[in-house]
Order: sequence, then C-alpha cells, then structure tokens
Amino acid sequence: MTAAERVAGTIAVDVQQRQAVACADMAELFSAAFSFPSLELAQALRAGAVAHDLCACLSELGVSESCLHKVEVLGRGLSPQGLQSDTGSLLDELKREYFRLFLAPGRLVAVYPYESAFRFVAQGGEGPPALFVNPCTVDVEACLRRADALPADYRKEPVDAVFRELDFLRLLYTHVAVSLNEAAGDGADAGTDAGDGADAGGNARLWAEQLQSFRAAHVDSWMPRFFERVKKEARHEVYARLAASALVSLENMPDISQWSLP
Repeated sequence: MTAAERVAGTIAVDVQQRQAVACADMAELFSAAFSFPSLELAQALRAGAVAHDLCACLSELGVSESCLHKVEVLGRGLSPQGLQSDTGSLLDELKREYFRLFLAPGRLVAVYPYESAFRFVAQGGEGPPALFVNPCTVDVEACLRRADALPADYRKEPVDAVFRELDFLRLLYTHVAVSLNEAAGDGADAGTDAGDGADAGGNARLWAEQLQSFRAAHVDSWMPRFFERVKKEARHEVYARLAASALVSLENMPDISQWSLP
C-alpha cells in the first residue's frame, strides 16, 4: 500500500468514525425523547439543546442544505422561542400527551410504542397483543443478549420498546465508532503489533454486521411507520415535531454496508 493510499484510508476511517458517533448521538437523543418524559428532557427542550444537537449531528453526516433547513424549521418548535410553557408546565404537558399516545389502556392507546404490538395492529391482529412472548420480542432479546446489552428489567418492560431499540442502536453505533478509532490508532502507531490493528478492524466489522442486521430486521422495518403514526396522532406540537425529526434522522443515517471498514 502506498503512502497516499494509507492517508486516504485513514481519512475515510476518520469520517466513518465521526458519522458513527453522530448516529449514536441521534439514537440517544430520540431514545430519551420517546421514553417517559423526564425533567431533563423538558429542560433540554426549553434550552434549545435538542434542536441544536440534532442539527449538529445531521451536519456531521453531510446532509443536503434542504434537509438541514427542514430540520431547522422543525427545531424552531423545539426551542425556547417555540415553547411558550415554562419547564414545569411543559413537563406536565408532555406526560399527559405521552400517556394518551402510548400508555392508555387497551385499544384506547393511540400508538403502541412496542415493535411487536405495533406490527400486530398494523397487520390487522384482533384482541390484545402479546407484549413479551412473541417472535419479534424474543428476537430483539436475543440481539441484546448477544451484545451483552440485555437490561436488568427486561422481564418488566418489553425490550422491543421504541426507546430501548433506539438505545441499543446507540450502543451498536458506539461500538463501531470505538472499534474504528482503535483500528485507526493501531495503524498510526508504528510501534504497535500489526495484529492489534487487524483485531480492531475485525471488531469494527463484527459490530457493523450486528448493526446492519438489527437495523434491517427491526429498526428500519417498523420505526418509520411508527414515527409517521405519531406525527399523525400527536396533539402536542413537541411530539409531532420530534416524530418528524426522527423520520428525517433515520432516512439520513448512512448505509454502513457501503463503508470501507479496516
């Protein structure tokens, strides 16, 4: 390999690492946004941090100017200028809307926040969906277990909840970013055993494979429809804008299968 090829490879890995970090940050942002509302979420919205961080992540991914403008417009309603309520009132509003959207009993729920239940309803299933014992939830559980990421309370809260799948997506992108960073560092260190760089590169590929598989089997197969539904059913502007922003973010997360991993 020539010096120019090594430099080009290092630059490519650096770009991919930064994009993986941006994707991890977006997944973390929307995991928090679609968990039960917390004081931290209300404070972040009132401070404009949610809108700012989302635009920063999308800029890192190199999205088009029109896409960035769309998110900036959505973000105006997720900023101090667009939110009229104080933090305490906003938190109360978010809790009421969250309960109406996702936690109302039985068929009164506007949108099921669990992949298995959402798919069950979308496919015309009758009766209450099974939240724990079903092929979808079992497969998500297996994915988390394989990555040593199964939460301690997985028998109390289904692992296919939208916020849990997004948090797992965050973890997978983080592992890819860390492995890429290790591979780049090993390659740049002349005193490092060449086998170390190969191991780090292998780890990046393994995590990337898990990421691709999980996105294809779960995230991409229902979350776009979920966020479309939330956008339609939401009565509070914050959730409508968060859902629309999440759709844009998912659409612009890069296809990791096209990356040149070390």
